[in-house]
Amino acid sequence: MLYKFKMLFPKKKDFMREYEVLATNSLYDFHLAIQQDLDYDEAQMVAFYTADENSSPVDGFTLFPTSETQLMDEISLRNLIQKKQYRLLYYFDLMNKRSFQLEWQDLG
Repeated sequence: MLYKFKMLFPKKKDFMREYEVLATNSLYDFHLAIQQDLDYDEAQMVAFYTADENSSPVDGFTLFPTSETQLMDEISLRNLIQKKQYRLLYYFDLMNKRSFQLEWQDLG
């Protein structure tokens, strides 16, 4: 099964990316695809967060475990979607709290 994600950057209205990702891929796999597409430094600290209807962060997934987050390579996109997590935030600049918004669509 494939999921299609639309990525938006609220501060730049003309920015939009679309990604098609296998449901079995982990958040880490998705992170690597985003990093490669945007030509970002893979050594930077990043995080995914599920988001509520107001786009506020809820559950966190990081490269290294903390007491407040899970590892991004231990959860698949399918597991997030099954938990009804329809929005994600991808923090590419944790120090300045800059993030992309991701919304998914099931492609079957």
